[in-house]
Amino acid sequence: MKYLQENKKRLIITLFSIATLLLAIRLIFFLQDGTSDLVESILIYLIVLLSIGISLLIIFPVKMSLKEYWNKYRDIFILSIYIFYTEVLFIIDNKLEFSSITIFAIFFMLSIVGIICLLLPKKVKFGFMIFICSYLTIYLVSQDVYYDIFSDFFSYKEIVALGAGLEFAGGVLHFRVVHALITLAGATAIILLSLYKTDNQVKLTKNMRKLLYIPLLFFVLVNLNAEYPVKSARLYLSDHYLYYSKYTNTKFIARFGSINYSVRDFFDSVIPKRVNKKDIKDIDEFFENNPKVHIDNEYSGIFKDKNLIFIAAESFDDIALNEVLTPNLLRLKNEGLYFSNNFVPVYPRTTCDSEFIFNTGLIPSITDGPTCYMFNENSYPDHSLASLFIEKGYKADAFHSNEKEFYTRYKVYKGLGFENFYGQHEIGLTNHDKRYDSRFFEKAQDLIIKEDGKFFSFITTLSGHSPYNSDHLAGKEHYEEVERVLGEDIPEEVKYYIATQREVDLFVGKIFEDLTEKGLLDDTVIVFTGDHYPYTMETNTYEEYTHVYDEYLKNKTPLFIWANNIEHKEIQKLSSSFDILPTIGNLFALDIDYTYYFGNDVFNDDYEPIVIYKDYSWYDGENYVADAKKRTGTGDDEYIQKRSDKVYEYFDISIKILRTDYFKYKK
Repeated sequence: MKYLQENKKRLIITLFSIATLLLAIRLIFFLQDGTSDLVESILIYLIVLLSIGISLLIIFPVKMSLKEYWNKYRDIFILSIYIFYTEVLFIIDNKLEFSSITIFAIFFMLSIVGIICLLLPKKVKFGFMIFICSYLTIYLVSQDVYYDIFSDFFSYKEIVALGAGLEFAGGVLHFRVVHALITLAGATAIILLSLYKTDNQVKLTKNMRKLLYIPLLFFVLVNLNAEYPVKSARLYLSDHYLYYSKYTNTKFIARFGSINYSVRDFFDSVIPKRVNKKDIKDIDEFFENNPKVHIDNEYSGIFKDKNLIFIAAESFDDIALNEVLTPNLLRLKNEGLYFSNNFVPVYPRTTCDSEFIFNTGLIPSITDGPTCYMFNENSYPDHSLASLFIEKGYKADAFHSNEKEFYTRYKVYKGLGFENFYGQHEIGLTNHDKRYDSRFFEKAQDLIIKEDGKFFSFITTLSGHSPYNSDHLAGKEHYEEVERVLGEDIPEEVKYYIATQREVDLFVGKIFEDLTEKGLLDDTVIVFTGDHYPYTMETNTYEEYTHVYDEYLKNKTPLFIWANNIEHKEIQKLSSSFDILPTIGNLFALDIDYTYYFGNDVFNDDYEPIVIYKDYSWYDGENYVADAKKRTGTGDDEYIQKRSDKVYEYFDISIKILRTDYFKYKK
């Protein structure tokens, strides 16, 4: 012990030196392609062990016994144990990928919190500790609830959309045991802190400034154990890129912990992003280097000059299809073009992000807050779907039965090029009737289906939204019919869900009737797809009923393109929501430059299909890749890396397009 006391600093420096040397060897000799994975693994393992030894030397005292150490700093120990316990519990419960860097990142935050406590007067410190316990308890429970619904964690930037999210929150919030464990831990910590108030304040004298070395040392340990890319061109694979960009909240918490994420997210939310003029040049170069040459195919222009009704059906999933309950939806599927391998990936702000993708073919905001709030003043002249139709002499209007302020649609759709956006009050719907898609159409049918020229009507339905229980007006109305047809054996939540989709079927049926009455059935095309799968349904219920357990496969959402007398065909080629705009452009012979869209015309054979998810993962129909690592499939390393590089480039360019309002700027 005496030796350790006298040589503690020297030991720490020695271990740091050895660890740094091992890191240098790894980076210089064993990080490149083709080197020994075994040797690199051994180097990583040794660096972790040395880091643990350094951590122990930092944490434990040598000048006093553990009992004396506990008595002097017990309040800080209680707080630290609470934070560490809840962090680890939260990560394990949500099945996040735990790693050594997580431990060092948590200790880094604990060292900062501990030093703050030591510098505060006793009364102020007690208030600070109670705040930390209360805040972290509420924060973790809220994040867990959010993750259970969205399979992601929220950002403070999404507070602007909080009201919109809470409007339909009923019935989707599920209590879990982990909530009780976190709450109990928080309450216990507060009680213990109240019983064991300790006055251990220190003055930040020249000698005591050495305390600041502790978080600095842990910061170095975090960097020593960080992931590094194989090639400098793939910096997006590094932990440093993850920390800077925060491109995936889930991986950030898995790597750095929730309290680190909370602090990072707070400052990232309050400090505005600067627009760099170099971004315009980067975007220009990207499009110049990635031109798309479109070759006409057998479907090119087959719908030229026809009307278009585009229906983005709330939470539509093919589990709702039934000959008795949804005959009109089956008519779309069985008479038109049925894209059976289509995906609508869930992005952070779900419905409004899917609307953005359908209308622009671009990736919505991932790191800068909800697109429909942070970029609702952006416009896309000559490139949005509405702009392309208007150039061809169409009247382009958008419709939704909720109020126009929801997701600031009255601003968003103006930027998307629509001449009018009709919401609840413009259509004249009561709060009761807006819950029924069929009644929505009865009020808006003459606005949607026009008789005085070509029209493009974009509709986002509402009835399919959760909750899937007796609180849902439309679901409750159709529940008995669903139970009569499907029986009592299926889960209640699924029955109510199908009952809500019965409304969208009635809505489509009324569209058919009105088109027939107005003599426009032969001149109108209906595009129908979902805005996302019903993710608000309890996870276990959905998985057990559908037998789909992988998150990336849950996003499979059929697409129907119907036109009277068109030859029915099932399109099995992989497609996604990003491909819909370019495909419509081809079908309607619009003046479209395919280069400016991340998707492709599905009928064009000269491209490799891909589905891009919000966490930068991707799926090509065989290989599912996350963090540039193949999770399923047989693709070789070169192919996987090449496509991963391109996906990350898409995301980099997409946020620059939004921040610079690129298309308005170029116009």
